[in-house]
Amino acid sequence: MSRNFSQTRSIQNNARSGLKDLSNKFSKVQIATKTTNQQASAKPSPLNNLIESIKAGKYKRIVILAGAGISTPSGIPDFR
Repeated sequence: MSRNFSQTRSIQNNARSGLKDLSNKFSKVQIATKTTNQQASAKPSPLNNLIESIKAGKYKRIVILAGAGISTPSGIPDFR
């Protein structure tokens, strides 16, 4: 039983370490948006609220769904 516990603890530590690495990388990500006079005077956007919530650790898990045709238009090269 202690072997399973130590394996579980090891997995959790690895997950935490990976999450910290991801968090450090995510904090360096910048999302550029086109600002208009109307946007500048409005409340913070929902996207900015989401980013701040993620940085603050409000969520335990984050799932990202991506599919064909998303990466290439956003500037990520394909591998063909």
